[in-house]
Amino acid sequence: WGLVCLVGPTLLLILTILLYAAANFITSASSGGSGGSNTIANVLLYLVGAATALTWLPGVIVGIVLLATRKPHQQQPPSLL
Repeated sequence: WGLVCLVGPTLLLILTILLYAAANFITSASSGGSGGSNTIANVLLYLVGAATALTWLPGVIVGIVLLATRKPHQQQPPSLL
């Protein structure tokens, strides 16, 4: 879970920026950049990006704590059965 907390918000932010750019490029090429669907897509991507930006720093902190405090797994001797 530590790696997910570290990498997840960063990847989600990058994905949101890429989707925002792609959505605006597609809608501006097809309809001139105006329309209800373009506005709805921009608002949804803005909300996802804002949530990601708010969770980035806590995610990094929690990820570091989880990775630093994990217990090493004890290996079992191989079974002869």
